[in-house]
Amino acid sequence: MRTKSDSLSLPALGRREVLGAAIGLAASSRIVRAQSGGPVLVYVGTYTARSRGIYVYEMNSSTGELTLRNTFAGEGNPSFVALHPNGRYLYSVSEVGTYMGSPTGSITAWAINQPSGDLSRLNTESSLGRAPAHISVDPTGRFVMAANYTEGTVTVLPILADGRLGAATDSQKHVGTLGPNTARQDAPHAHMILPDRNGRFAIVNDLSLDDTYVYDLNPNNGTLVKLATVKAIPGAGPRHLAYHPNGRFVFVINELDNSLRSHSWDAATGTLTPVDVKSTLPANYKGRTTTAQVIVSADGRFVYGSNRGHNTIALFSVNQSTGQLTFVETVWTQGQTPRNFNIDPSGRFMYIGHQDSDNITVFNVNPTDGKLTFTGQFIEVPQAVCIEFLRPADVSPATNGSFFRATPNPAWGVNGGAAQVTLSWNAPGTTSVEIHIGSPNGANMGPQLPAGAVTTGQWVSDGMTFYLQDVSGGKPLTAENTLGTVRVNVR
Repeated sequence: MRTKSDSLSLPALGRREVLGAAIGLAASSRIVRAQSGGPVLVYVGTYTARSRGIYVYEMNSSTGELTLRNTFAGEGNPSFVALHPNGRYLYSVSEVGTYMGSPTGSITAWAINQPSGDLSRLNTESSLGRAPAHISVDPTGRFVMAANYTEGTVTVLPILADGRLGAATDSQKHVGTLGPNTARQDAPHAHMILPDRNGRFAIVNDLSLDDTYVYDLNPNNGTLVKLATVKAIPGAGPRHLAYHPNGRFVFVINELDNSLRSHSWDAATGTLTPVDVKSTLPANYKGRTTTAQVIVSADGRFVYGSNRGHNTIALFSVNQSTGQLTFVETVWTQGQTPRNFNIDPSGRFMYIGHQDSDNITVFNVNPTDGKLTFTGQFIEVPQAVCIEFLRPADVSPATNGSFFRATPNPAWGVNGGAAQVTLSWNAPGTTSVEIHIGSPNGANMGPQLPAGAVTTGQWVSDGMTFYLQDVSGGKPLTAENTLGTVRVNVR
């Protein structure tokens, strides 16, 4: 049985709220809220042939400048990192081929110390596959998922109450017909695994099989069941993916043929259907290059992809009704081999990590046309790969090891308008919970499992407060049984 995430029952709401209460999947945000106030922190994953591990920076929200706070060494090649929804933990891959004498990589759990943002190592577990190339955390904060490139497997590890990792609950190996690029498509290569906003499904790209898989994620035991496979153009090499904020589209960037493909996405059934495909390169370019990362702007109007070799960011506009793509331009990244990149929580700055020129470059993002302008800033980071933002919280933490989080969909709520938000929680020690609006016994969003996530319709107003109530065994709706509150700021 799943958390109720396909519909919401809100009997105490007025006509405007009831009309807007249909569920809609929001974007898979890479911005996580911390547990206390303070500046935006930036965590950078690297390869350790020349670097010191994970780099922690403080961001100047006015200028976009990054100031180094500290570095932390763990297992080798912590190339990709992912933040827990409660903002208290960070997880990093070790993209290597051997761990504890076995042919596998590993995943490390870190506690984030507040307010410094420093990391304290908790534990390390096997990823059950060599060279884990991507890592993500489900929205309820109960599972870490890794894509093991060399092995062609995806692995799920449980997150324990103190943030540590348990031994893997599942590992799925990809099989199938290899693509035509014999130099690169020599064996299954899982490249990315990303859960949807409600934690119901996980989408995985396999570069060598030219496949994008949709898995069902069991919230009770952390197992994966393959639901569907979407074939790319032969030789395309699916690498990374991103969800659109409106919940209707998924974008897959293909490494080997330098293309971007849009898909329609049914968040209720996990159905992925190809819509459009465009090259990430100018028509006259003949050199060697491969893609890496894809992200979507907060308002859903623009998609960006990185080209390694051409050393550019490709910009596309998106028809938000159909998912059709229009190529706009490519912009030189001012570095060599742009891997991953990210846009800060304000949407004003783009940070691009370069693996071979050992730096991060900073660009202004034009909110009108999505175009990028170089700020002149270079941040020296050896073999920079992954960039993640941890911003201050405007919510209160839950109690007894629980957390209760609200993430407004950034595409709505502008200038005080109504917003759509995703509520996620984990309340260990309970058997059932309810979410109430405005007070401990206010409008009820229906019975929920002890851990889960739901996305509201576009009816949430600025300053609206949600209450996570423990109703185990018929407990009354009182302040004493409130596990946590979330005050949503959408302006």
